[in-house]
Amino acid sequence: MVITTKIKQKQTSKQARKPVEYAGFWIRLLARLIDFLGLWTFGFMLIGIPQVLAYGSPDNWPDDPSAFSIILTLVFLFIYVAYDIVAIKKYGTTIGKNALGLKVVSASSEPIGWGRAIIRKIVYNITSAWFFLFHGALWIIWDKKKQGLHDKAAETYVIKR
Repeated sequence: MVITTKIKQKQTSKQARKPVEYAGFWIRLLARLIDFLGLWTFGFMLIGIPQVLAYGSPDNWPDDPSAFSIILTLVFLFIYVAYDIVAIKKYGTTIGKNALGLKVVSASSEPIGWGRAIIRKIVYNITSAWFFLFHGALWIIWDKKKQGLHDKAAETYVIKR
């Protein structure tokens, strides 16, 4: 029992001394692409398949979007925004980040709360839009701790596990 306790203490102290490795731009971009592919596939299933079932061929789709199409699109937009917030808050990672061994943490390497997750997503959506030339995400390239503007605003870091 004493030996087991000492081994566990040594393992814990070794884990605590492990230096933090911040995730860089390219691996984070790949994680985002994995997430996007999954969300796009889900969005197609949510919007495209019901459209095809309702109208048949795209040639038969109405020129004006129906209330049905608008509602499905709004539901998808809600899911798109909520996906990052809920996944980061609940698991510390998204499907893409998890696949690549990445995790979002606070400065103390603890999981983040709802407030930080929401701030992170809002600032990401604003500063990483095409009309800002993706400046918020590109910040990761030259920042020492590989933080995007959304990470800085929410005081979060993306680390390799």
